[in-house]
Amino acid sequence: MNPRPSDGYGSRGWRLWWQGLRDRAHGRHARANARWGHLRPPTGRGRVVWLRAGAAASSVRLAAELLGAIRDRRHDVRLILTFEEEHPALLRRYLPGVERMGFGYGPCDAPRAVRRALARLDPLGLILVDCAPAARLMRAAAERGVHVVAYHTPAATDAPVEAAYPKDAEAAAQWAAAGCAGYLAPAADPATLFTEAQVEPTLGSLVRGGGEQRLWWVHGAADPEAFAGAWSRSPLARDGVLFASDAGEIPAPLPTPQWRSIRGWDRSALAAGSRVWVDDARWLPAVAVSCSGAYLETAARPVLWQALAAGASLILGSEPRDRLPWRGDPDAPPAGTGPEAVLGHWQTLARQPTVDRARADAGRRRFWEERRRADQVLQELLGRVFDW
Repeated sequence: MNPRPSDGYGSRGWRLWWQGLRDRAHGRHARANARWGHLRPPTGRGRVVWLRAGAAASSVRLAAELLGAIRDRRHDVRLILTFEEEHPALLRRYLPGVERMGFGYGPCDAPRAVRRALARLDPLGLILVDCAPAARLMRAAAERGVHVVAYHTPAATDAPVEAAYPKDAEAAAQWAAAGCAGYLAPAADPATLFTEAQVEPTLGSLVRGGGEQRLWWVHGAADPEAFAGAWSRSPLARDGVLFASDAGEIPAPLPTPQWRSIRGWDRSALAAGSRVWVDDARWLPAVAVSCSGAYLETAARPVLWQALAAGASLILGSEPRDRLPWRGDPDAPPAGTGPEAVLGHWQTLARQPTVDRARADAGRRRFWEERRRADQVLQELLGRVFDW
């Protein structure tokens, strides 16, 4: 799914004014001012490289990671990261210690905001990172001689870029059809670069505490309580523990009091039949590598790559399965058709743990292939920025 600008960040005048009034009414004056291009470059000397992220946490994280990588290559430029939604925890985690850098809300794509932002920043380069294409900004920047790059960003047919770095084959085809990229990189998903690929299965030892409980994981279920109820009625609950996680960027609250929050878990052993709500995404790598089987009903790309990197025995809902470049191959994870089919497959895994080993190993290999390709693409981008 292509990213779209959040409210107040497109180019429709009435929406921009309305969102500006709302921001000011709620004390968000910095956001309201930035929307109309009132930006300030970081202090110091040197040209500015501007990274423009979108509203999603994944976009802001990717831009922050890229900003750090650029700083490692170029110490003579000032760096600025703008976004449509602030994610303070991410910024505190990924941006500390980066020198000559600034971040804050960015401008909308209205003509006056674009002119003002470009005049104030006078950037050497503009990198759009996993966000909706801002066609007016891209065109105006290119006309000023700014290096414009689209990283993990959809094509804008009427906005030329120096280089485009698509995330998958579909995006690459769109860029090729648009014909507006001077250089089109091979498709590669940068989310693989930030996947925790070497995780020890210590979670299982903590959960079992010397017992033999199996761990099962469901992610992004439309009705986690209904799925958990079906699991509890199955033989799997006799010697298993169910972990469930929500597909939203902000973890949902516990579905019912029967669930235990992983945030509040004291690391003691869990009894068979327990349900654990993974309301802290930092636990997902440990869950993925420790589970006997997983069902991703819906899942963002980072979660899908995390499960593949862990070598988990997967069943996928139609949405995450459609994201697999190799979904038509025999070694692709099977598609799920509801709790009964998933639980039936899990019962087979409980009896024959190695039945899915070849498919899980193939998923891990595919992850590493994508990761190597993404690293090669990133190095090309960093080399390009170095040459500016």
